[in-house]
Amino acid sequence: MTYSCDGNFRYSIELVLQKECNSVVDFDKNAAIGVYDSSGTVLIHRFYLTSPTVDTLEGNTFDPCLGFPSSVCLEQGRYKQSISLAPRPGGYTFVHQRCCRPSGITNIKNSNTQGNTFTVHIPDPGSFCNNAPSPKNQRPLALCLGKPFSIDRSFIDPDGDSLTYTLSKPIIGGGADLTQVNGPNGPVPDPPS
Repeated sequence: MTYSCDGNFRYSIELVLQKECNSVVDFDKNAAIGVYDSSGTVLIHRFYLTSPTVDTLEGNTFDPCLGFPSSVCLEQGRYKQSISLAPRPGGYTFVHQRCCRPSGITNIKNSNTQGNTFTVHIPDPGSFCNNAPSPKNQRPLALCLGKPFSIDRSFIDPDGDSLTYTLSKPIIGGGADLTQVNGPNGPVPDPPS
């Protein structure tokens, strides 16, 4: 999830999700976004990003000399909407949650029951018009086992802000409980917690 400042307290919010082409789950027609205070504890507002633009991603690897496996196929859903934000001390935290990850991920126990939480923080719009950084390069869609590689995951900030990088644990969000589809443990939490 990212954002850009359009001026006059208007921001374009963008959510980009990827999934395997053969997944039985389509991109949601409406992606719920929870808007929280800067502490992330008080829900201020909820809105929906609607009708994603869906594209099949072009296969690439970290090494142009290697062929791309034909069995790998990823789709990308891009949601985008412009909203107005009133000045607010501490700014806003935007949250989207969706379950589940593909099964068989070896470093996540029961990956097909574990959802994702995506967040972005927008500083107080009354202080300055800020833009989120964006990735410098697209990440490769496939890596070759046993072949050394290097991936540039640096970002570019249009405002010239100082950027720092840390590794962090993914935030679980939503779950596979179909008895409460939009509940906190359901696949599509609404509002996201």
